[in-house]
Amino acid sequence: TLTASGASSNVVVDPAAANYLKITGDANTTAGGTNAVTITAYDQYNNTVTTGANNYTAGKSITFSGANSSPNPATSPTATNSSSADVNFGTATAITFANGVGTSTLKLYKAEAAEIDVSDGTINSTGAADRDLNVTVSATTKNKLLWSTQPATPVIAGATWTSFTIEITDTYGNRTADIDNVTIAPSAGSFASGTLTRAASAGLATFNDITYTTKTATLTVSATSGTLTASGASSNVVVDPAAA
Repeated sequence: TLTASGASSNVVVDPAAANYLKITGDANTTAGGTNAVTITAYDQYNNTVTTGANNYTAGKSITFSGANSSPNPATSPTATNSSSADVNFGTATAITFANGVGTSTLKLYKAEAAEIDVSDGTINSTGAADRDLNVTVSATTKNKLLWSTQPATPVIAGATWTSFTIEITDTYGNRTADIDNVTIAPSAGSFASGTLTRAASAGLATFNDITYTTKTATLTVSATSGTLTASGASSNVVVDPAAA
């Protein structure tokens, strides 16, 4: 029956020391596009480290990982630093945090399923699936032709060549899903037979019935498709004479 004490004075519970990082952003992007991301520092109890002696604030050196360079040309993925300059993945990137939160903008160039992680050298976003950022990077607009499988060498005059392939890619060499016609031509003379124009299937044109009958020291093949940048010359193909 005693009168209760009443409430104590206020007690402020500050977060514990930063224990891990979490990166969030868009789950889908196109090659070369931008993806704004947020990096948050948490203590072991999943509190954002915003206040108190452990406040995760000011400049931090954050290293990004988990994405690869594009195929052709090789272009490294980047993240912006606090000055909005692009810094390659794998290189410490200066990012300013305020109350446990920092931001950056990613540019990813390889079409792939990337799993982006961050680290400040002591704590990181690895160790739990919900801490990293899974991003599906898609090819951007078709831009050029690239050799996928080069013609074999040597070949016998009049014999059917081993199948070779040419792909339609974006600026960064990622294969697109386009179905444009692709036309091939030799560097000298002309092919004796075969289908010289093929429609690409999911961005890949396959040539499997080509013959050439003139013996030559070296020969190259090139490919064109409308306004796309041409493939450039293949590797050298030596045409040996047929049997006597």
